[in-house]
Amino acid sequence: MRTRARVVDEFLVLAAQAGQADAFEELARRWHQRLLRHAGRLSGDPEAAREIAQDAWLATARFRVAKPLRRTSRRVTIVERVDVEPMVENS
Repeated sequence: MRTRARVVDEFLVLAAQAGQADAFEELARRWHQRLLRHAGRLSGDPEAAREIAQDAWLATARFRVAKPLRRTSRRVTIVERVDVEPMVENS
């Protein structure tokens, strides 16, 4: 079952892949502590965990910039954006 949080994360991933920096920042805010805990369990060292997490975010940011979306993925993002923008403008 897809939870609301998972749907939000999926939408943020698509928006970040489309180049929306604020979506990437929100993903980082939502996932950083989990990533840090995971890196801490793997490394056993809090300092190493911080470095691992930082490296992971940097690699993700570079990948986001370097890897364009497939045409079909871009279309989904554009359709979502068209559907959401009128609601935002009218509120």
